[in-house]
Amino acid sequence: MSTKGKLPNQTATVVDVENDKILSLAVNETQISLGQPLPLDYPRWNVEGKNATRYNVGKTLIISGLINYTKKFIFNATLNGLHLSFSIFPYFHAVISSRPDVSIDFLVGASELNSTLKDELRMKYKNIVTDENFIWVNCSSINGECFDKHQDHLVTINIGEILLKIGLVNRPFSALAIKVKYIGFKPELDNICRVEIKSLYLLKKLPYYAIPNEGKSCPLLDGTVAYIIKRDDNFIRVVSNYPYLQRAYIKYSINAPSNALYTMFLVSKKGDEIIASRSNFLFSHSARLDEIGTHVDWRLLMLLNPNFDPVSGLCSVMNDGDYAIIFAPVNRSRLESVKLCGVEFTFSKAQYTEFILPGLSEQTLLAATLFILITAGILPTSLLLVLIYMYGEGLLKSNEKSITKILIAGSAFRLIVAPITAFTNDLQIFAQLGALYFG
Repeated sequence: MSTKGKLPNQTATVVDVENDKILSLAVNETQISLGQPLPLDYPRWNVEGKNATRYNVGKTLIISGLINYTKKFIFNATLNGLHLSFSIFPYFHAVISSRPDVSIDFLVGASELNSTLKDELRMKYKNIVTDENFIWVNCSSINGECFDKHQDHLVTINIGEILLKIGLVNRPFSALAIKVKYIGFKPELDNICRVEIKSLYLLKKLPYYAIPNEGKSCPLLDGTVAYIIKRDDNFIRVVSNYPYLQRAYIKYSINAPSNALYTMFLVSKKGDEIIASRSNFLFSHSARLDEIGTHVDWRLLMLLNPNFDPVSGLCSVMNDGDYAIIFAPVNRSRLESVKLCGVEFTFSKAQYTEFILPGLSEQTLLAATLFILITAGILPTSLLLVLIYMYGEGLLKSNEKSITKILIAGSAFRLIVAPITAFTNDLQIFAQLGALYFG
C-alpha cells in the first residue's frame, strides 16, 4: 500500500491499496453438499397459529398464517424426530424469504423430563425456554432475525458455539422450531404472512474462503459480491499516525442486467464485531458505463448481524482491522459479476463531526426558529405578494429603475441569509453528486 501527500503539517493522507492486498470472497459449494439436510416435506412440520397452514411448492416449504397485530405473533413451526449433533455439524444454514417484514427466532430442542434441570437452565440462561418435554435453546439474536419482505435471506448461525457456552454441545437434539413475529407498522392488505423456506442444512464448516483478486468476482449465495482489503505493515503505520478513517474511493466495473439496482457497504472488523457504513447512493446499472468511480463515507455506522450472509463469511476470513467492500443488489435485482479495479482510503488525524450548536436553551432555539421562518419564508413571500400587487395596479410599468433596485436588493438579501438558513450538509451533498459524474 502506498500513501499520497507528504506535507510537513498535513492532517490527512490517502492510502492507495495494491491489488495483491485485495481478496475476493468465494463460496465452496462442495462444503454445502457435504452438510446434513433437514426435511422440508410439509407433513413433517407442525404449525401453530391462527389460520396457519403449510404446503410445498416444488421443494420449497411455504407456511402462512393470519397476522395478529396486537401480539405480533403469527405462527410457530416445529420439526420433530430429528437426530442433530451440533458437535459434528455446528453451523445451521437456511435460505428463507417472507412477506411482509417479520422477525424469526430459531430454536433447537433437546428431550428432557427432569424438571429440576430444566428450571436451573431456564433461570441461568435467558435464551432457554422449557415445556413439558423439551429444553428449547433460542439461537437467534436478542431481537430475533429480521427479514425484509420479498427478498431471499441466507442465515448461518454457529449453534455449536452457542451450545458450547451453556454446556449442551454434546447433547443430542431432536427438534427444530421456527417462531415468526410481525414487525411491520402498516397492516397488510390481506392480513396474511407468508414464509418460504427454500433450504435447511447443518454444516461442518462455513462454505466461504478468500481468493486473490484475479478479475471479476462472481456473486455469493445471497447475490452479493464482497471484496476484502488486507492490512500490511505500511497500512498499520499509516493508521497509527492518522487513526480516523474518513472515506473510501472505489473504482469498479460491473456486469448486470440493465437498470439493476444495487448499493455498497464499507465494512471493518473490530474484534468480533463487523461495523459498516452504507453508501448514500442507490445505483441503477447502465450498460453504457465501463469503469465507475464513487466513494463511501465512513458515517452513520451500523453493526451488521453476523448471522446473515455474507457477514458470517466475512467474519471467518477477515482479521482484526481488515476492511471489506460489499456490492449488494436491491429489490431482487441480480449482479452477474463485479470487478474491483482500485481502492483508496482517506485517513485523518481529526474525527469527522457535524456542525452543531451544543447546549442551546429552549428560548434560543425558539428565537432561531422564528428568525429562520421570518427571513427565509414569511419575508420573501410578503415581498413577492407586494410585487404582484404593484404589478397588478400598474405601479411598476415603465419604471425599470425600481424593478432593477428591487431585484438587486432581493438577491443581496438572499445571499446574506443563505449561510444561516441552509442545511449544514449541502456542501457534502454537492460533493457526493460531483463524485458520481467526475469520479
